[in-house]
Amino acid sequence: MGFVVLAGLFEPGTSVSLYTAPDGVLRANGEGLTGRRLADKDGTVGFDGLQVGERYIASGFDVYGNPLELACRALSAQDGNEVAQPPIRPDLRGPVGTAERRPEPEPVGAPDAILHTGVPAGVPLGAAAAA
Repeated sequence: MGFVVLAGLFEPGTSVSLYTAPDGVLRANGEGLTGRRLADKDGTVGFDGLQVGERYIASGFDVYGNPLELACRALSAQDGNEVAQPPIRPDLRGPVGTAERRPEPEPVGAPDAILHTGVPAGVPLGAAAAA
């Protein structure tokens, strides 16, 4: 079984959905939902139990609140160490040249189902995959 880890790309606490996506598909169309998880405090989210080499699209909101869709491929545990990278730490300061500070994100409302946060247990934390 494979996994996908997307490090530091999403707004902490937001829901990230993972969809199956054949080659050539660039956007999630709402079909083929594989799973949903909440991004952890570093904006990292991961999914496991996927088909190794299969292509997926992760959909959520980036650290600036903009919609973000990323194409990725599921890796095996052996592949994980080859593409390891530290999480991408966003610059959360306000617009350049002002003293404006970024507002704190509003708490996420109660979801229909309980969503797990971050990366599943047993998935290499430093692994990331992009198509």
